[in-house]
Amino acid sequence: MPADGLSEILAALDAVRDLPYDDEPVDQLQHALQCAALARDAGADGEVVVAALLHDVGRSPVVVSDLGSQAGGDHGDLAARWLAPRVGERIAWLARQHVAAKRYLRAVDPDYPLTPASLRSLQAQGGPLDDDELAAFRAHPWWREAVALRRWDDAGKRAGLSVPGLDSYRPQLREVTEWYQR
Repeated sequence: MPADGLSEILAALDAVRDLPYDDEPVDQLQHALQCAALARDAGADGEVVVAALLHDVGRSPVVVSDLGSQAGGDHGDLAARWLAPRVGERIAWLARQHVAAKRYLRAVDPDYPLTPASLRSLQAQGGPLDDDELAAFRAHPWWREAVALRRWDDAGKRAGLSVPGLDSYRPQLREVTEWYQR
């Protein structure tokens, strides 16, 4: 268990400030903040808001360094492995499943809008879910939250959008990290 999960999470998020986010018009921290703001505005519960903020933390150099030789896998898997002991299984699962949720959305709606960068990564991630994958995805109790997070993920890529900063999420981050450090 991490000594201070809150400090580690804040460091991981700070490490993605000014880092490009594929070909998107925002950096990785701005993307995370936009996703969290969309979740908060939608009335999502605290854990889902935190999951929206942290879903791409597997891209952070801090996470990759912490995981060391175990850093293989896609960024959703990295995020989930790193997050689970810090913020619990639900937030970690949602972070892991944001890629599957994109595949889900394209399976149920082939015209679901994605940016060019997200369309390219969709192909590398296996394309739309097949029927068996759809059934397995829908069988999980948190699948709807994963789909909502994915929609915020896709909407959270707007250049120049003003959203609350990282400090506005400290209370929710503190709450979940303290709960899992008990």
